[in-house]
Amino acid sequence: MSATRGPCYSDQPFLIVLVLSMTKNWKLRKAVRETWGSVNRTNTWAGKPLRKPVRVIFVIGMSKNDDALLHESDVYGDIVHVSVRESYYNLTYKVLMGIRWVHQFCKGVEFVAKVDEDTFPDVPVFLDILTSVNMTNTIMGPFFTFSKVQRTGKYAVSEASYPAPQFPPHCKGNFYLMPADLAFRILKTAQHLPYDNMEDVHLTGVVAYSIGGVRFRGLTRKQYSIRYPPKVCEYINGTKIVAQKVHPALGQEIWKRFNDESLCSES
Repeated sequence: MSATRGPCYSDQPFLIVLVLSMTKNWKLRKAVRETWGSVNRTNTWAGKPLRKPVRVIFVIGMSKNDDALLHESDVYGDIVHVSVRESYYNLTYKVLMGIRWVHQFCKGVEFVAKVDEDTFPDVPVFLDILTSVNMTNTIMGPFFTFSKVQRTGKYAVSEASYPAPQFPPHCKGNFYLMPADLAFRILKTAQHLPYDNMEDVHLTGVVAYSIGGVRFRGLTRKQYSIRYPPKVCEYINGTKIVAQKVHPALGQEIWKRFNDESLCSES
């Protein structure tokens, strides 16, 4: 596991957002850095100071084109290159190694979030929540009371990994957030349980259930749409606070409206 000089040497972030990425997806990383991920450089959101410092870190596994990452990592200092081969099966390992990096280099951080690289969170809204409600032992994200375990196909889970027919309550993996101390306990507990490649249900469901006492703070359908990308003004005029399937051009249009809300004013 390697990284450039981390975000916790000069200051201590309140929230670290781990963005799962792949070497080839540099356009998505570029879009994140130019929009919501610009908090790394400025500690502002659309020109307004953030309530608390936030750092965005891209977690990238091993691939054939790793040399291309060296320059990018040197320039931006926001990449953690973990020693696990890129594959869907290894997603759980990848997230755990990202959490391990936080534990090693940013142990004093208060909260850790995991997002996919096509996810767009409204960072100030989440900071408002984290600084105003009791998040002790709580995982926040798109909450599901159960999911049926699949034994075949891309999402197959072996009976050796998880023999029950349904997963326990959990948050979906496009976005979830928790106190750092809970993330570190999940990291430790996962080492003693059978590996499951379904990262979200395994870490926020199976492992969290094994720890005991973990609570969930779900998102409403208006706050998060699980199947569809957001419309460009849903963050400004609506109740959207996080969305997935946000391609670079859409992300730029959403960000443009955060910087000029009049673009979303009703005529």
